[in-house]
Amino acid sequence: YIIGFFILIIGQSLFLPVLQSAAMIATCHVDYQCDFPRCYEQITIKYGVALYFSLLAVLVSISVMIPFFTVMILKRKLFLLEHDIVPCPGDFDKMSLFSKITAEIGEDEWNLFLLKDNSMLRALYEMYEFRFVAIHGVFLLFKLLLLLPVVVMERGSMGQLVMAGVTEVCLLVLLTATDAYINPWMDALARVGSFHQILQVGLVAMTRAYTSQEVALGYIMIGVSVLYIGVLTVVVIHEIVLPFMRARVAAKVEEARRQASATAIFWIDAAFIALQSADLTISVSSADYYGRTVLAGLEPFPQAAISDLDRE
Repeated sequence: YIIGFFILIIGQSLFLPVLQSAAMIATCHVDYQCDFPRCYEQITIKYGVALYFSLLAVLVSISVMIPFFTVMILKRKLFLLEHDIVPCPGDFDKMSLFSKITAEIGEDEWNLFLLKDNSMLRALYEMYEFRFVAIHGVFLLFKLLLLLPVVVMERGSMGQLVMAGVTEVCLLVLLTATDAYINPWMDALARVGSFHQILQVGLVAMTRAYTSQEVALGYIMIGVSVLYIGVLTVVVIHEIVLPFMRARVAAKVEEARRQASATAIFWIDAAFIALQSADLTISVSSADYYGRTVLAGLEPFPQAAISDLDRE
């Protein structure tokens, strides 16, 4: 389980950069002209091997990876609902397929299940609400669409900027309409990241339109990126650093409490053993608390001694 979980995490991290490089090699992009100067005109062994693995990566990503994981996540969701592992919002047998796919459960029930979930696929859906567990495939598809302008269009052309801008706007609309993440901070970060990309594309387009203001717009682009990094830093501190520090402090407080409890129990046990060895029975009258303290079989304490004992 642990090995599979980390394989999925690493695979998701490498998905976009590997796929971008593979698509650019397969289409003989200008960035690889120095490595493969003639590409298809004179296919060398080096380019043939690179082309083979690039096409394999693209085909596996598009036709296998995204559909496979999306279908597997949907099948897992239906399995959970059908066997009442999570509370089904209706009669499973009478629900339509669309109702099953979009079924929603309470946040507490979903979080409780995730704590016990040992599926390797958990890495693909644990950050989403139960209703949107399969939306990860849609987000990967948008990443593929964002690669198209880079791969098939001339660098810096207006067509490339327009296509990238339209794709980012559609992604921003999807993120805003769904609020798919469990954590509202992640929802906000995803929207801010998408808006940052749209703003950068707009600034690049303005740079091309007003070449005389290129330097000024360049500073604005840097400022936008710095602002985005600032937002990202705040989210990381709030969602990772602070919870880690709180957990450390809580663990230290709990350890101190356990040590104090153990010490108190030790002294109570010692006192109890001492009383047992003395074989004495003490009786205190609640009606006359400051009156008599009687030891069974012995004469009462003097009044002065009783007063001292009461004060203690």
